[in-house]
Amino acid sequence: MWIKSLIVLCLICLPCSAFAVGSCTQGVADFATPQNPTVRTLTFVCTALAAEATYPATPVSSTNMAKLKGWLLMTGSAVNGATGPTALSVITLSTPTEGDILGGAGKTATAATAALASKFSPLTDTGFSTSGLVPITDNLTLAVTGNSVNAASLTIVFKFVK
Repeated sequence: MWIKSLIVLCLICLPCSAFAVGSCTQGVADFATPQNPTVRTLTFVCTALAAEATYPATPVSSTNMAKLKGWLLMTGSAVNGATGPTALSVITLSTPTEGDILGGAGKTATAATAALASKFSPLTDTGFSTSGLVPITDNLTLAVTGNSVNAASLTIVFKFVK
């Protein structure tokens, strides 16, 4: 009985920040442009943990993956919120089999200015810094690393074409 009491006491005394994490919400939307009538976006709105300045690695939901498989990743962009992350924080979009499908293009994707949008294209041949379309065939996970700003907010938009 005293063990149960000790466990309950530890849980009560454990600071709430031990369970706290940053957050990233996600959504998929379709839109058309005169140049390309079929464009789909995957948008992440992320806020870093207030105490530790970290973002959670965020798997794309199964509902959103069903909408993206078979599409081609074309570009990405990152826009800082009112409190932006550390300049040059690293954005990766990874699959379990291929790793970062951005090919390292997200290494300089965050800007130092809040209102400035930083645009990037996936690098398909990193030896020549060649960008191109990347087919989506596997589950994706977003990660943002290298941030040191508490509660920094960031919106990341990836564009896909068919």
